[in-house]
Amino acid sequence: MSASVQIDGHDVYTLRLALPLLGIGSLEAEIDLDPGATPPSGTVLLVFAVEDKPSISYLVTILPSIGGDDAGREALGRFRLFAVQGRGALREAIDGTDYADIDPRLIVEDLVSGEDSDLTSIQSLSTLPRWSTSGTPKASLTRLCSRLELGWRVLPSGAVRVAAETWPAYATAAPIYTAEPDAYGLAELALDAPDLLPGMTILRPDDRAGDPWRVAEVVYTLGDGAFRTSIRVQLATGGQGPQLEHWRRAVGVALPPLRLFVPHTATVVDQDASSGALGLRLDGRDPPLLTLAAVPFWLGLPGRRVRLPLGARVLVHFLGGNEDTPAVLGHEWAGAFDAEQIGDTAVPLAKVGDVVNCGYFSVGTGPAYALTKVPQFAPGATLITGSITSGTVAGGKVAG
Repeated sequence: MSASVQIDGHDVYTLRLALPLLGIGSLEAEIDLDPGATPPSGTVLLVFAVEDKPSISYLVTILPSIGGDDAGREALGRFRLFAVQGRGALREAIDGTDYADIDPRLIVEDLVSGEDSDLTSIQSLSTLPRWSTSGTPKASLTRLCSRLELGWRVLPSGAVRVAAETWPAYATAAPIYTAEPDAYGLAELALDAPDLLPGMTILRPDDRAGDPWRVAEVVYTLGDGAFRTSIRVQLATGGQGPQLEHWRRAVGVALPPLRLFVPHTATVVDQDASSGALGLRLDGRDPPLLTLAAVPFWLGLPGRRVRLPLGARVLVHFLGGNEDTPAVLGHEWAGAFDAEQIGDTAVPLAKVGDVVNCGYFSVGTGPAYALTKVPQFAPGATLITGSITSGTVAGGKVAG
């Protein structure tokens, strides 16, 4: 594929656009940015200007990013950014809502109210006697669609599509495979344009009999001046493939691939605002999966939660060798974090040296200058601050 790529008018040096079958796509990119210039922010367009074809655009929202690494890249004329498909509203924490005798479409409309949407395929759904939403819209939408046996994802336009999967064909001819699917279903293609989307089917190579492959994930990568298209496929049902493929699938069921039994390093590309679950890109050569979403973050201390900066590196295990049960069991020892909580999520963890508000006091007269705690707007009220010098954690509560 020959194309130029821009984000909000800035040339792109490197990118990784990951599009899942279920949920929100993620973007990592390095763009050209003059020293001292203001980097792009908010909702912008990622535009692929493809030679001899109409340009292809993806609507994305840039996320607040980390400082140190980004600042260094900006000084070199590059700026590193992270973004998600759509307008970003599905990531924000929401107040829980209880519904009774409700048309599920109305719940979906509530959850995607901050985004554009395509709900034309869910006109007639059975009434739910009871349902509750909590956490974030994307987590609630995933739970609801699982109950309704529907899929959902964000389209290139930024619209949230909720519908049953129909698996339309990508093209009438087989694409060029630069690497055919391995035991994990991972393959690489040479495409003319970044227009293959998850939920489509693609024909197998001419020498491989059987049904078209269902595309479960697409990752477009730009690096060193070259484009790559990586996909993860699953077999469509109903056809007979070669005996070797049936044997390989049977072995995969009985014995999970060995790469799922070893830990992997990964880079954080997103984090749920409510649960703290992580969206990850697996690092290293030949990872068993392309990307991971909603991965729980287990830190060994009950109730402990950490908000990591985007771009942080973590360690992922696949529990029991099962690709459906990933968990993050640690992050880099010297890695930074934005915030930490233990126990009650409404009470953040304070550290020695942190400045805290002690309350409002009135200052007495005389040699003792006695302090008396008063309401904030009382006459003569003065806010007293202090620094934490020591403390302990017990039973999920912080004392010091």
